[in-house]
Amino acid sequence: AMILSLLLLLLPSVVVSHYTMYDWKAMPDTAKSSNSTSCEDAPCEDTSCEDAPILSYHIHVLYWYNNAQHTRSALALREAFIKHFELEDKHCDIAFDDPAPGHDICVFPLQDAPAGPFTDAQFAFFIPPHRFRDTSGWMIQHRTLHDLFIHPNTGCEIKDHTQWYIWAGVKWPIDASRLTCDYPGCVPKHG
Repeated sequence: AMILSLLLLLLPSVVVSHYTMYDWKAMPDTAKSSNSTSCEDAPCEDTSCEDAPILSYHIHVLYWYNNAQHTRSALALREAFIKHFELEDKHCDIAFDDPAPGHDICVFPLQDAPAGPFTDAQFAFFIPPHRFRDTSGWMIQHRTLHDLFIHPNTGCEIKDHTQWYIWAGVKWPIDASRLTCDYPGCVPKHG
């Protein structure tokens, strides 16, 4: 009984620390944090992804990590993009799933195995809106045999990755169950 009481006391703080919009709206008021009065700690009731502003973009290049030739070609494409856009020292200091409005173009670390919603290896670049046209155009023209997944970052991760995307090449499976944010400007809490 003591353990059950302790769990009931801790449950609201655990629930509030990681949620989706759908979870939040379905959650009883007693489970929501009573001191949350702004959108910073929890989604506002009137937030909607329908017209969410685009805060940034990602360009992902997917490749077969178990194929040495495909991997070499993908890494050569990555290096050519980095060189062309002078990104040698511009490593991302933000999380993959942070829409980071106002952040400059940067290079995410390689993911040489399935991670996040991706079922194979991939690498990505963070693209601010004013750089979308030149970076996506360059990558589309130079992708050769590689498949590109380009999506906006609005905070509405599910729609960003399953409805508002662009594929160049073959469409790969995306595991949307790994996406948790679903309201404009959302940044998932990790840890």
